[in-house]
This record gives sequence, C-alpha cells and structure tokens, in this order.
Amino acid sequence: MKTLILTLICLLGFSCTYAQYQGPKENRVESINVAHIMDNADDLDHREAVVQVKGFIAEQISDEEFWFEDSSGRLKVEIDEEIMPNMPFDQTQHVVLTGEIDEEMGRVKMEVAQIELVDN
Repeated sequence: MKTLILTLICLLGFSCTYAQYQGPKENRVESINVAHIMDNADDLDHREAVVQVKGFIAEQISDEEFWFEDSSGRLKVEIDEEIMPNMPFDQTQHVVLTGEIDEEMGRVKMEVAQIELVDN
C-alpha cells in the first residue's frame, strides 16, 4: 500500500513539473518602431510576429481605428473597445501597444491586443 501511495505521489509530482514547460520562445515580443514595421510588414505579417511599439495615439479615425505615431513614423492601428484603458487619455500620453501586423495589398495596420499607458 505504501508503495502504491509513493508511486502516485511521484507520478503527480512529475506531471506538475512537466506542466510548467513553456516550450521555445518563437512568439516572443519584438520591441520595434514604426519605420521597422513599415519596412518589414510583409515578413512580420507572414510570421505572425507579436510586436510592441511605444509612442502616442495621435488621432482617432473611426470607432476602433487610430493613427499611432512614434519618432520614426505613423501607423494605422485597430484597438477593440474592450481593451481600451478605463481612464481617459489624449495625444500627449505615452502608450505601449502590443499586437500583430496585418499587411494587405500594401496597406499596413497593427491589430492591437494590449494597450498600456506609460509615464512620459
């Protein structure tokens, strides 16, 4: 009986250890700027790379589309209402956007998965 209990404890312990394995970091976040996105949009889209940019939401185009700007350029971004911060912010507030790049027929857009307000 003791052997059975010890065997079960060991098996449960090993299964917990394996559950923590994260695998290779193929989908790591790449911190880049708008110019890099524009120059490499096709590759970033094809690889479904997760990218991160820091800058400003400069202008709202439609309900969920905005112009994002950093020191290197301007990029159209799509931000679902559900992930917008609860507190109001304007074009002077630094933000960090994380998401994927979508490139179709030369048009580049970032589909934002996370938006974070950061100190200036």
